[in-house]
Amino acid sequence: MPGHPARLISGLAQLPMENNPSLSVVLATSGRFQIVLATVAHLRRKSVARQIEFVIVTPQAASFGFPDALRDLFNSVKLVSLPELVSIDRANAEGAFQCTAPIVAFVEDHVFPQPEWAEALITRFAAGDYAAVGPVVRN
Repeated sequence: MPGHPARLISGLAQLPMENNPSLSVVLATSGRFQIVLATVAHLRRKSVARQIEFVIVTPQAASFGFPDALRDLFNSVKLVSLPELVSIDRANAEGAFQCTAPIVAFVEDHVFPQPEWAEALITRFAAGDYAAVGPVVRN
């Protein structure tokens, strides 16, 4: 299944072709663009932003309002419609099925990754050192 997260295992050491994303970032939200604005601002500042496929799962995909000017900062932006956002688990799974990069990361609209987060993920996965990683939580 092309977009399934399980394909990570077989393709970890392979870098994507030139125009393919290196990292898919899934963000589930029940709101509109304004709610995810800070997350988008953090992601677009990454040196690898053009390697990021940004997948947003929302019940309001048709009226989400992602600005066209920001789309060009990423490899691609996908808006996935999930009519009833019942659980974050289901929304993340739906987003993961739409991913095309060999690495899938799940983010939330109130958490902002460290500056070199995306670069570190791409580099370490490409080296084949890791098959899966989890977050460090700090207060």
